[in-house]
Amino acid sequence: PLERFASAFLCRHPRNIDGTRLRNNKVRNRYEARGLEPPVWAKRVYGSGDAEMDQVYRSGFMGCYPNVEELARCADPDPTERELRKVYNATIRWRKSRVEHTRKISLNCREVCLEIMLGENKYIHHVRFNYEAFLKDLPRESEVFVIRTNHLWQDWTNVNYMLGAKQNAEVPDEGSEAEAVNARGKLPVGNNLTPSGQKIAYMRSDIRTYVDLLNRAVNLSDGEVREALEGVQKSCPSVFESLIEDEVGNIPWSLTSLHIS
Repeated sequence: PLERFASAFLCRHPRNIDGTRLRNNKVRNRYEARGLEPPVWAKRVYGSGDAEMDQVYRSGFMGCYPNVEELARCADPDPTERELRKVYNATIRWRKSRVEHTRKISLNCREVCLEIMLGENKYIHHVRFNYEAFLKDLPRESEVFVIRTNHLWQDWTNVNYMLGAKQNAEVPDEGSEAEAVNARGKLPVGNNLTPSGQKIAYMRSDIRTYVDLLNRAVNLSDGEVREALEGVQKSCPSVFESLIEDEVGNIPWSLTSLHIS
């Protein structure tokens, strides 16, 4: 969940969007100049569809939370006086129907950050659409397939076979240009979340849902589920331990006390 949170932030960061757009355009132009169809991973990068709000969202990144750590601090349950008073004023510009528009905005950073963490605004929509958002309308008895980010292509191929595929799914070769693009490793803004920032209280609900997802995953073995849970323990130890204590009546937490279906 913590990695997903950071990835959701980074994929919508304006500097990363601009970097991805530039990189993908270069790849597309190179292929098209040779009369070839551009690869599907070099896709065009678009905004939300609302040019005005795109500029508001960009302003949030630029003025309130320029990196992941700043967002965590901005929404900290025990904020500093600086975070409580932080306001970002800017003039945004956008084009609509070939006409340029401008207006002044004033963002209460603390309010915006809290709403992002609680999924109550659209500033970072991948954070808003968390695990719970996708599961809420899914019947409890439904089968769930889980594709883990750190085993993306392995899980993708296995699930594809379970769904009836007769041949291998096409995946990028190791070290290829496609793998490099999908890895996002060279984008301008990376994950700078510190151990202090990892203690994000708002992750409790997402981690609880994540554990439920792992236990329902029909494509993962018990060993793979345990590996994933150990990753959560390592990245968010205090939040995860507090959840386990809640679940097992304040018994000291350990992986052996966790029920895995």
